Amino acid sequence: TPSLLLEFRLFLKSEGLSPATQNRYADLVIRIINFSYKQRRINSNPCFGYEKAREIREEMLFWDEEEVK
Repeated sequence: TPSLLLEFRLFLKSEGLSPATQNRYADLVIRIINFSYKQRRINSNPCFGYEKAREIREEMLFWDEEEVK
């Protein structure tokens, strides 16, 4: 269920993993469940309604020409 996936994500957060890593782990579980649903091994998709963790992306900084030299 979405609540179980949220519990899983909170566990990963408590282990110190970043939101992006939390999403990758959850995405793996979701893909397995989606595959099972498409193959008709399960009757409904329990992942419907799950929201991923919000990822904070830092701005990339580039060197200017002088810094490259």
